[in-house]
Amino acid sequence: MDFVTIAKKGSAVVVTLNRPDKLNALNTELLRSLKRALFISNHNKKIKAIILTGAGKAFSVGSDISEMYGFSFRDAYEFSRLGQEIGWLLEISKKITIAAINGDSLGGGLEIALAADLRVCKKDAKLGLPEAKIGLTPGFGGTQTLQAVVGPRDAQKIIERGMILDAKDAHKLGMVDVLTTGDPVQSALTLLKKVKVKDAVDAISCSRRSIRRSPHLPRNHIDERSRFAGKFELQKTKLLMKKFCICLERA
Repeated sequence: MDFVTIAKKGSAVVVTLNRPDKLNALNTELLRSLKRALFISNHNKKIKAIILTGAGKAFSVGSDISEMYGFSFRDAYEFSRLGQEIGWLLEISKKITIAAINGDSLGGGLEIALAADLRVCKKDAKLGLPEAKIGLTPGFGGTQTLQAVVGPRDAQKIIERGMILDAKDAHKLGMVDVLTTGDPVQSALTLLKKVKVKDAVDAISCSRRSIRRSPHLPRNHIDERSRFAGKFELQKTKLLMKKFCICLERA
Protein backbone atom coordinates (compact mmCIF):
# COMPACT_ATOMS: atom_id res chain seq x y z
CA MET A 1 0.00 0.00 0.00
CA ASP A 2 1.26 3.47 -0.91
CA PHE A 3 1.09 5.62 2.23
CA VAL A 4 1.28 8.75 0.06
CA THR A 5 -0.30 9.25 -3.35
CA ILE A 6 0.27 11.99 -5.94
CA ALA A 7 -2.30 13.17 -8.48
CA LYS A 8 -1.83 15.98 -11.00
CA LYS A 9 -4.65 18.50 -11.29
CA GLY A 10 -3.76 20.94 -14.07
CA SER A 11 -0.76 22.96 -12.90
CA ALA A 12 -1.25 21.74 -9.32
CA VAL A 13 -0.40 18.43 -7.67
CA VAL A 14 -2.47 16.86 -4.91
CA VAL A 15 -0.35 14.95 -2.38
CA THR A 16 -2.54 12.70 -0.22
CA LEU A 17 -1.68 11.05 3.09
CA ASN A 18 -3.05 7.59 2.46
CA ARG A 19 -3.44 5.68 5.70
CA PRO A 20 -7.17 6.14 6.24
CA ASP A 21 -7.64 3.06 8.45
CA LYS A 22 -5.32 4.75 11.00
CA LEU A 23 -6.73 8.25 10.37
CA ASN A 24 -3.47 9.01 8.57
CA ALA A 25 -1.36 8.63 11.71
CA LEU A 26 2.22 9.55 10.87
CA ASN A 27 4.65 6.66 11.11
CA THR A 28 8.20 6.62 9.78
CA GLU A 29 7.28 4.96 6.49
CA LEU A 30 4.55 7.50 5.72
CA LEU A 31 6.82 10.43 6.61
CA ARG A 32 9.60 9.16 4.36
CA SER A 33 7.12 8.74 1.50
CA LEU A 34 5.77 12.25 2.08
CA LYS A 35 9.26 13.72 2.11
CA ARG A 36 10.00 11.99 -1.19
CA ALA A 37 6.72 13.19 -2.74
CA LEU A 38 7.33 16.81 -1.72
CA PHE A 39 10.92 16.71 -2.94
CA ILE A 40 9.81 15.43 -6.36
CA SER A 41 6.99 17.98 -6.58
CA ASN A 42 9.28 20.86 -5.63
CA HIS A 43 11.62 19.99 -8.50
CA ASN A 44 8.91 19.58 -11.15
CA LYS A 45 8.99 22.81 -13.15
CA LYS A 46 5.52 22.16 -14.57
CA ILE A 47 3.97 22.23 -11.11
CA LYS A 48 2.89 25.63 -9.80
CA ALA A 49 1.13 24.58 -6.61
CA ILE A 50 1.14 21.71 -4.09
CA ILE A 51 -2.04 20.76 -2.25
CA LEU A 52 -1.60 18.46 0.74
CA THR A 53 -4.59 16.53 2.07
CA GLY A 54 -5.61 13.29 3.79
CA ALA A 55 -7.53 10.23 2.64
CA GLY A 56 -10.72 9.29 4.45
CA LYS A 57 -12.18 11.12 7.43
CA ALA A 58 -9.05 12.87 8.77
CA PHE A 59 -6.22 15.02 7.52
CA SER A 60 -3.96 13.40 10.12
CA VAL A 61 -4.43 12.70 13.82
CA GLY A 62 -0.69 13.11 14.38
CA SER A 63 2.22 10.81 15.04
CA ASP A 64 1.63 7.08 15.39
CA ILE A 65 1.90 6.58 19.16
CA SER A 66 2.04 2.79 18.83
CA GLU A 67 5.30 3.18 16.89
CA MET A 68 6.71 5.95 19.08
CA TYR A 69 6.15 3.97 22.28
CA GLY A 70 9.28 1.94 21.61
CA PHE A 71 11.50 4.90 20.67
CA SER A 72 14.82 5.61 22.33
CA PHE A 73 16.14 9.18 22.61
CA ARG A 74 17.99 8.75 19.30
CA ASP A 75 14.93 7.27 17.55
CA ALA A 76 12.76 10.16 18.71
CA TYR A 77 15.38 12.73 17.71
CA GLU A 78 15.60 11.36 14.17
CA PHE A 79 11.80 11.05 13.93
CA SER A 80 11.51 14.72 14.90
CA ARG A 81 14.17 15.67 12.35
CA LEU A 82 12.21 13.85 9.64
CA GLY A 83 9.02 15.73 10.52
CA GLN A 84 10.87 19.05 10.54
CA GLU A 85 12.42 18.30 7.14
CA ILE A 86 8.93 17.85 5.69
CA GLY A 87 7.97 21.25 7.09
CA TRP A 88 11.07 22.80 5.53
CA LEU A 89 10.21 21.32 2.12
CA LEU A 90 6.85 23.10 2.32
CA GLU A 91 8.32 26.35 3.64
CA ILE A 92 11.15 26.69 1.08
CA SER A 93 9.08 25.52 -1.88
CA LYS A 94 8.90 27.85 -4.87
CA LYS A 95 5.36 26.59 -5.41
CA ILE A 96 2.34 27.87 -3.54
CA THR A 97 1.56 25.25 -0.88
CA ILE A 98 -1.93 24.65 0.52
CA ALA A 99 -3.02 22.27 3.26
CA ALA A 100 -6.53 21.08 2.37
CA ILE A 101 -7.69 19.97 5.80
CA ASN A 102 -10.48 17.49 5.13
CA GLY A 103 -10.91 16.37 8.74
CA ASP A 104 -9.20 16.40 12.12
CA SER A 105 -5.65 17.75 12.04
CA LEU A 106 -3.84 17.09 15.30
CA GLY A 107 -0.29 16.97 16.64
CA GLY A 108 2.25 16.35 13.90
CA GLY A 109 -0.51 16.53 11.30
CA LEU A 110 -1.28 20.13 12.26
CA GLU A 111 2.42 20.97 12.49
CA ILE A 112 2.86 19.91 8.87
CA ALA A 113 -0.26 21.84 7.82
CA LEU A 114 1.07 24.96 9.55
CA ALA A 115 4.18 24.82 7.37
CA ALA A 116 2.06 25.35 4.24
CA ASP A 117 1.40 28.83 2.88
CA LEU A 118 -2.39 28.52 3.24
CA ARG A 119 -4.86 26.26 5.02
CA VAL A 120 -8.32 25.48 3.62
CA CYS A 121 -10.34 23.60 6.22
CA LYS A 122 -13.71 21.84 6.57
CA LYS A 123 -15.93 23.58 9.10
CA ASP A 124 -16.43 20.44 11.18
CA ALA A 125 -12.72 19.64 11.59
CA LYS A 126 -10.80 19.79 14.86
CA LEU A 127 -7.30 21.27 15.05
CA GLY A 128 -4.82 21.22 17.88
CA LEU A 129 -1.55 20.17 19.47
CA PRO A 130 -2.56 17.73 22.24
CA GLU A 131 0.95 16.36 22.84
CA ALA A 132 1.08 17.73 26.39
CA LYS A 133 -1.71 15.33 27.39
CA ILE A 134 0.60 12.36 26.83
CA GLY A 135 3.71 14.00 28.24
CA LEU A 136 5.19 15.13 24.93
CA THR A 137 5.96 18.43 23.20
CA PRO A 138 5.54 19.30 19.49
CA GLY A 139 8.45 17.92 17.50
CA PHE A 140 7.76 18.70 13.84
CA GLY A 141 8.47 22.43 13.96
CA GLY A 142 5.15 23.35 15.56
CA THR A 143 6.74 25.39 18.36
CA GLN A 144 8.00 27.77 15.66
CA THR A 145 5.31 27.70 12.97
CA LEU A 146 2.42 28.14 15.43
CA GLN A 147 4.09 31.24 16.87
CA ALA A 148 4.47 32.67 13.38
CA VAL A 149 0.78 32.07 12.64
CA VAL A 150 -1.01 33.02 15.89
CA GLY A 151 1.64 34.86 17.89
CA PRO A 152 3.74 33.74 20.91
CA ARG A 153 1.05 34.19 23.59
CA ASP A 154 -1.67 32.09 21.91
CA ALA A 155 0.90 29.55 20.71
CA GLN A 156 2.18 29.03 24.27
CA LYS A 157 -1.36 28.58 25.59
CA ILE A 158 -2.32 26.07 22.89
CA ILE A 159 0.85 24.01 23.36
CA GLU A 160 0.99 24.05 27.17
CA ARG A 161 -2.69 23.14 27.56
CA GLY A 162 -2.72 20.60 24.72
CA MET A 163 -5.69 22.45 23.26
CA ILE A 164 -7.94 21.11 20.48
CA LEU A 165 -9.96 23.79 18.69
CA ASP A 166 -13.01 23.80 16.46
CA ALA A 167 -12.25 24.95 12.92
CA LYS A 168 -14.17 28.20 13.49
CA ASP A 169 -12.09 29.06 16.56
CA ALA A 170 -8.89 28.13 14.70
CA HIS A 171 -9.99 30.43 11.88
CA LYS A 172 -10.44 33.33 14.29
CA LEU A 173 -6.88 32.82 15.54
CA GLY A 174 -5.50 32.70 11.99
CA MET A 175 -4.61 29.01 11.98
CA VAL A 176 -7.07 28.53 9.11
CA ASP A 177 -7.33 30.85 6.10
CA VAL A 178 -10.50 29.53 4.45
CA LEU A 179 -13.42 27.57 5.91
CA THR A 180 -15.53 25.36 3.65
CA THR A 181 -18.47 22.98 3.92
CA GLY A 182 -17.42 21.17 0.75
CA ASP A 183 -14.32 19.34 -0.41
CA PRO A 184 -11.29 21.38 0.73
CA VAL A 185 -9.20 20.10 -2.18
CA GLN A 186 -11.75 21.43 -4.65
CA SER A 187 -11.92 24.68 -2.68
CA ALA A 188 -8.12 24.94 -2.89
CA LEU A 189 -8.19 24.34 -6.66
CA THR A 190 -10.90 26.99 -7.04
CA LEU A 191 -8.82 29.39 -4.98
CA LEU A 192 -5.84 28.84 -7.25
CA LYS A 193 -7.94 29.62 -10.33
CA LYS A 194 -8.90 33.00 -8.88
CA VAL A 195 -5.34 34.18 -8.47
CA LYS A 196 -2.23 34.21 -10.55
CA VAL A 197 -0.10 31.63 -8.83
CA LYS A 198 3.19 33.45 -9.45
CA ASP A 199 1.80 36.67 -7.99
CA ALA A 200 0.45 34.73 -5.00
CA VAL A 201 3.82 33.07 -4.35
CA ASP A 202 5.60 36.44 -4.62
CA ALA A 203 3.16 37.99 -2.16
CA ILE A 204 3.56 35.14 0.30
CA SER A 205 7.35 35.17 0.00
CA CYS A 206 7.32 38.83 0.99
CA SER A 207 5.24 38.24 4.10
CA ARG A 208 4.71 34.83 5.67
CA ARG A 209 7.87 33.20 4.38
CA SER A 210 10.08 36.11 5.41
CA ILE A 211 8.92 35.63 9.02
CA ARG A 212 10.25 32.06 8.93
CA ARG A 213 13.76 33.08 7.86
CA SER A 214 14.89 34.19 11.28
CA PRO A 215 18.58 33.39 11.92
CA HIS A 216 17.47 31.74 15.17
CA LEU A 217 15.27 29.11 13.50
CA PRO A 218 17.92 26.38 13.00
CA ARG A 219 18.93 26.64 16.65
CA ASN A 220 15.28 26.64 17.73
CA HIS A 221 14.54 23.53 15.68
CA ILE A 222 17.48 21.70 17.25
CA ASP A 223 16.21 22.72 20.68
CA GLU A 224 12.73 21.47 19.79
CA ARG A 225 14.13 18.09 18.65
CA SER A 226 16.15 17.73 21.84
CA ARG A 227 13.20 18.57 24.09
CA PHE A 228 10.91 16.23 22.15
CA ALA A 229 13.42 13.35 22.27
CA GLY A 230 14.22 14.00 25.94
CA LYS A 231 10.63 13.19 26.87
CA PHE A 232 11.22 9.59 25.77
CA GLU A 233 13.67 9.13 28.64
CA LEU A 234 10.94 9.85 31.19
CA GLN A 235 8.98 6.95 32.67
CA LYS A 236 5.90 9.17 33.04
CA THR A 237 5.80 9.77 29.27
CA LYS A 238 6.11 6.05 28.56
CA LEU A 239 3.23 5.30 30.92
CA LEU A 240 1.01 7.96 29.33
CA MET A 241 1.77 6.65 25.84
CA LYS A 242 1.09 3.08 26.94
CA LYS A 243 -2.24 4.15 28.43
CA PHE A 244 -3.11 5.93 25.19
CA CYS A 245 -2.30 2.81 23.12
CA ILE A 246 -4.46 0.63 25.40
CA CYS A 247 -7.35 3.05 24.96
CA LEU A 248 -6.95 2.85 21.17
CA GLU A 249 -7.02 -0.95 21.25
CA ARG A 250 -10.25 -0.94 23.26
CA ALA A 251 -11.93 1.66 21.03
